[in-house]
Amino acid sequence: IEDLKSEMAAAEAGTAAGSSAAASIVETELDSGDILYELPAEGFSITLSPDWEVLNLDTMDVAGIIDAVGEQSENLAELYSSEYFQTMVASGIKFYALNLSEESLSYAQPASINVLKEEMPFELDLDVFVTLTVSQMEQLIEPTSEIEQEVVMLGDTEVAKISYTAAVADPLGREIETSFTQYLVLNGSLAYFVTLSHSAELPSEQAQAFVEAAESFRITTEA
Repeated sequence: IEDLKSEMAAAEAGTAAGSSAAASIVETELDSGDILYELPAEGFSITLSPDWEVLNLDTMDVAGIIDAVGEQSENLAELYSSEYFQTMVASGIKFYALNLSEESLSYAQPASINVLKEEMPFELDLDVFVTLTVSQMEQLIEPTSEIEQEVVMLGDTEVAKISYTAAVADPLGREIETSFTQYLVLNGSLAYFVTLSHSAELPSEQAQAFVEAAESFRITTEA
């Protein structure tokens, strides 16, 4: 795993070196050993343990990173491609992290966290926003479980937490039963979708550590 992280970092550095855009994600190592990732331009931060590999979607050499991943894990190379990440960027994904722990990589669907940011034409009440989002979700996907909803606090921000499972087809056409935990966060007319996904086969005690990682998301700018 350490070799994989080193090669991914080297591939990313090859493109980021000498580019001012490389500062789009500011990394700070905390006393706990965790790393605080701040995205000032996007208005949020998230704190992750060292076994999460964060991909700078603005500056990285995607092809180089995929090659490095392939040398260490054929499964990951099959799941992730340049086209995959380019599609994410086009959809509005501002942050993407992949968990490289043994627990995560031992399943067909490694744990990942992504943050999508969307500018809305006007501000919405959280309850209304959740109702609209879940309604649209039910039209686009076929959940294999009930969609559970609750309100939680991320820092000082009240957000909606949505949990469900769904069979997701990977790039090879294999259907993988996947657990999703999504946080709907509003900041004025800005909407953030923080999505944690991992194999539905992952034991709950292991999955909880990933949930805690996703719940470190914080809004850093006032509306």
